[in-house]
Amino acid sequence: MGFKMKGINSLTRPTSSNSPLLNTDPEIENTEFTTTKDGVRIPVARTITTPGDRKVEKEASSDQAFLDSFAPEFAKAKEGGFPGTLPEYIKQKEIDSGYAESKVDQVRDYTQGLLTRPGEKYKGRYYKQREGGANNYKDEAYETGDFLAGLITKGGGDGDARNYITSEEAMNLYKKYNKNLSPNEKDPNKFTSIKNWNNWRKQRGLESSTVSYQENYTPTTYGNNDNLTEWIEKQNN
Repeated sequence: MGFKMKGINSLTRPTSSNSPLLNTDPEIENTEFTTTKDGVRIPVARTITTPGDRKVEKEASSDQAFLDSFAPEFAKAKEGGFPGTLPEYIKQKEIDSGYAESKVDQVRDYTQGLLTRPGEKYKGRYYKQREGGANNYKDEAYETGDFLAGLITKGGGDGDARNYITSEEAMNLYKKYNKNLSPNEKDPNKFTSIKNWNNWRKQRGLESSTVSYQENYTPTTYGNNDNLTEWIEKQNN
């Protein structure tokens, strides 16, 4: 069964050489952050505000003559699928023409850099490719989740519930950040960290797993581990 890299999906806004938006300096406000595996703090959500830079003589929207002047093109827009009212159409036209301020909320696409598999049963599922001698293996990746992200943050890290990790990465994060409530316990499968890791697996439809002590254990590493790349427009569902 083949794998392929998920395609880049960046936010694009249609512009032309004579667009007034090209002459504006948008303000970018970063609103959420995460930390990459290399310890670099990067934004994962932002708002871009483009000010209206064209000056026009304002006419009251309550002026019926002003509203009526847009009626013909509004009718065509409705035929083309515009869902809003006439005042909403005028407002949108002002934004598109650079007369009014516009705001766009963007987020990082957390699935960038991950692998996908063809077929309906794999829709919405993502994978990471192992590095080194085991680079022919791909492990499924899942969102970190709120509980583990909270443990990471509480332990001094920068937990991000939406970041995609594999089961082995989750196990190592639980081992690092989840305090063992039974310090005298010798069986690692009874450690708090391993119990919570198995709960994490269960919540993602995986069977429970057991662990054992290994000398010179080296955690599995994955290519494209920092999968936050392109910005996409935030969908308000």
